[in-house]
Amino acid sequence: MKKKTYLILFIGLGLLFNQGLTAQDNTSQVKEQMNLFSWMAGKWQGEAWYIGADRSRTVITQNEDIKFRLDGAIITMEGTGSQMDKETGEREIVFRAFGILTWDMYASKYVLRAYRAGNYIDSEMVPNEDGSYNWFINVPSGITRYTLRHKEDGTWNEKGEFSRDNGQTWMQIFEMNLKKQ
Repeated sequence: MKKKTYLILFIGLGLLFNQGLTAQDNTSQVKEQMNLFSWMAGKWQGEAWYIGADRSRTVITQNEDIKFRLDGAIITMEGTGSQMDKETGEREIVFRAFGILTWDMYASKYVLRAYRAGNYIDSEMVPNEDGSYNWFINVPSGITRYTLRHKEDGTWNEKGEFSRDNGQTWMQIFEMNLKKQ
C-alpha cells in the first residue's frame, strides 16, 4: 500500500514540476511578444475629444497610466479623461477606463480586455503593416475601430471611428494625442 501511495505522490509531483517549467517557458514567449509595446510604459497626458450621444464634440484632458505587470507578461492601462467644470472651475472626471493587454500564445494574437463603467469588452489587438494597431468593439448599431500609433516624435495618437455598414464607411468619433510625462 505504501509503494502505491509513494508512486502516486511521485507522479503528481512530476506533473506539477513539468507544468511549472512549461509555464515559465510560456512566460518568456509572452514577454518577448509584449516587448513591442514597451514604449507605452509610463504616464501620458494630452488632449482628446469625442463625439457624445448628443452628437456634440467634447474636448477633454486625457491621462493614461501604463504599467507592465507579471514580469512583463501583461500591460495594464488606466485612462482618465477630465475637463474643467464651467461653474466651479474645478476638474471633473468625465471618463474612466481600464484595460489589460497580453499575448495569447495559444491563439498567436494580442488580446485586450477593456473595462468601463462596470462593463467590459474583449478585443483582438491587430497589427497593421504601417506599425499601427487596431482594436474593435462590436455593438448592435455597428462597429467601433480604434487605431493606435506610436509616432516618430514619441507621441501616442489614437483615433476611434464608427461604422454602421460593417466597415464600408467610417466616421471619426474620437482622437487623443498624448505625450509621455
